[in-house]
Amino acid sequence: MIYSPTALAQKTLAWSEHRNSLKDVLRFGCSLDRHIPPIGPGDLVAFVGRPGHAKTSFMLALALQKCHALNGASDSAVVFVSWEQQVEYLGAQLMSRGLPGATVTDIVWGQADLEALRRASVSSVTLPVWMIGDSLNDDFGSKPPTIDDVYKQIGEAHDEFGVRPKLICLDYLQIVPVNDERDRTHQVAKAAAMAKRLAIRAECPVVTAVQSSRAAEGRGDPVPRLADCQWSSAIEQWADRVFSLYMPIRDFPVTQHPTVRLGGQDFANHEHLLVIKLLKQRFDKGYGIWGLRLNPATLEITDIEE
Repeated sequence: MIYSPTALAQKTLAWSEHRNSLKDVLRFGCSLDRHIPPIGPGDLVAFVGRPGHAKTSFMLALALQKCHALNGASDSAVVFVSWEQQVEYLGAQLMSRGLPGATVTDIVWGQADLEALRRASVSSVTLPVWMIGDSLNDDFGSKPPTIDDVYKQIGEAHDEFGVRPKLICLDYLQIVPVNDERDRTHQVAKAAAMAKRLAIRAECPVVTAVQSSRAAEGRGDPVPRLADCQWSSAIEQWADRVFSLYMPIRDFPVTQHPTVRLGGQDFANHEHLLVIKLLKQRFDKGYGIWGLRLNPATLEITDIEE
């Protein structure tokens, strides 16, 4: 497409007016919202982290934040797409929030109170989270969906149930299948471009987990950087915002390290401390580091002083 100066001015003004009137945005539900411009339709946000550093739990927590913001709207939903975990495991994380004194670990170990679990399953039906992925009961070897398949399934859900996504979560980017590409770097680069396209076509934010390489492990400051995005630098090119996630407890036991220094700041170490660092932000300053409290059992994000 080519735009004349007049058409460009009209397009830009319309977009600016739209940004000024944005209400249906993704929020973190903590003080981070004061530092990050609204995440709205068409935005692609990437969360970079090493394995085991809460990428999936953080996205599930954001999904819950969005569900609460939907306020029971019957035509809106959050779509969570997983190429890594079966939907039962993700459903267990969501459902375990309604189990007093129990966690998803109890479900995995087969130690959950089944009556309480049945009650929690009834409550979870009202949570507007739609899952795309494999089930433990699916035939082994079924073809995983491409991002185009995801868009098609979202369209089918709208046609049949009248539901439109207000947030799409992709877990995780480096294992998204891409047709007609054999080179791993090219696959991931194309997947990043397709994720941005999905955000524009679906007219909602898309958040994606991004696996960090292990290069961060040998550094004095182990919080992942942009250069640590495994297989591709295209992720930082296509994403509107890029954050790194780091849980100090994975490397620094609290008994030996009551305080950790990361990104030039000191944080009181505890089992739920999640350090989040802004690596890129389109049209604004692309830096900042904050400590949050992420409870994987309840999928709650709060400020550490609370």
